[in-house]
Order: sequence, then structure tokens, then C-alpha cells
Amino acid sequence: MKKTAILWDIENVNPKADDSVIAGILESISRDSSVHYAMAAADWTKSTIKSKAAILAANGFELFHLPKSQKDSSDFALTAKGVELAFQIPGLERVILIAGDADFRPLIRTLRKYGIEVRVVCDVANNASEELLTLADEYLDFRDL
Repeated sequence: MKKTAILWDIENVNPKADDSVIAGILESISRDSSVHYAMAAADWTKSTIKSKAAILAANGFELFHLPKSQKDSSDFALTAKGVELAFQIPGLERVILIAGDADFRPLIRTLRKYGIEVRVVCDVANNASEELLTLADEYLDFRDL
């Protein structure tokens, strides 16, 4: 089991289906990972997102609220947290980034520089940056989990 952290940009990868999709994503991650930290960032007042808060909180996620978020504010928050985790969690082996936009390229480069594997879970068909997927150690479409 790899010591793992999860960083989720829920506004970027927001399963529209019921909570079983989120449960499936989390179950898949836990098969080979020991999750030591999990964070999801979003404007939790948005109707398309607030319904996801309960299941994420029940699964140990810190819910980072970005009120009336400006463009890329969740990207900045998750990138800062990802770098911080590299130093806060001794022996961190993997970060699972649930997002698909290119703004996370510097985070992936930094984590890999410190020997941390990065797995990207995204919406490959609709909003995944090719550059981001190329940098990741592995990438998966969230529907395949």
C-alpha cells in the first residue's frame, strides 16, 4: 500500500451521476493506497457541487471552500497544498490528482522532483490537458474506476 494523498478539483472533475460514482472512485484508490490526506476544493454553495460534500466529508476529505471562486483559485489552493504535503507527510509516495487542466503541471513537476508518484484521474474525453497527462506517472478516466 502506497502512502497517498488525494487532491480533488471537484469543479473540474464533477461526476454528474449519483454518489455511487464518487464511492467507486474512492474504492478504486484504496485498493493500492493508504490514504493519509484528502482534500477537495470548490465553491460548495454551487448546486451542482454541494450534493457531493456529504459523501466526501464522510470519507475523510477536508472540504476547502472557495466562495464565488475566481478562475483557477482551486488550482492555486490545491497546488499549494500538494507542495506542502510533500514536506508534511514523511514518506509520501503518491499523490492522486483528480483534475484535468494544465495549471497543475508545476505541481506534478515539483512532486516528481521529490520522488512522489503522481496519478491523474480526470475526464479524459472532455477536459484533460494532453500536457498534464504526459507529465503524470499514470492517468485514468474517472468513469473507468
